Amino acid sequence: MALKRIRGETLLPASFSLGKAGLFLNVFSVLFLTFTFGMSFFLPVPQPAVDIMNWNILVYGVVVVFNFGYYLLRGRYRYVGPVAYVRKSA
Repeated sequence: MALKRIRGETLLPASFSLGKAGLFLNVFSVLFLTFTFGMSFFLPVPQPAVDIMNWNILVYGVVVVFNFGYYLLRGRYRYVGPVAYVRKSA
């Protein structure tokens, strides 16, 4: 949304609009989520023991590898994107 607003591209009709605050809120939310996502991988203490280790990066890596593999093997043949769906139903 933020990129579409910055580029000036048209958006689909919506039931409400944030008006001029929309671009600010979109950019703020992208920056906030990027910061929060990055901070989630930091360790709680400098020399953590195994029992207090932050395992977020391992879980994230496993999920990414699993989903990428699923997409390569099966998802790309079954997924119908929203643009194709909208064009098909119109």
